[in-house]
Amino acid sequence: MKEGDDTFKKANTISEIETLVFLNNFVYSYINLFEGLEKNTVSFKAYRPPLLSTDLVILNESFLI
Repeated sequence: MKEGDDTFKKANTISEIETLVFLNNFVYSYINLFEGLEKNTVSFKAYRPPLLSTDLVILNESFLI
């Protein structure tokens, strides 16, 4: 019959605490990420695109081949 070893290593609690702190911060930032996004606002809706007087592709001679 084998006898068991009664000496146990102490658990590393520092990594467990760091993991809990990381998970706590991750959940907190994820929840607050979507706060205030109930209304879908588009800030550039009233702006007009700029008027181009020349074609930039021809001006720079950069054609897609």
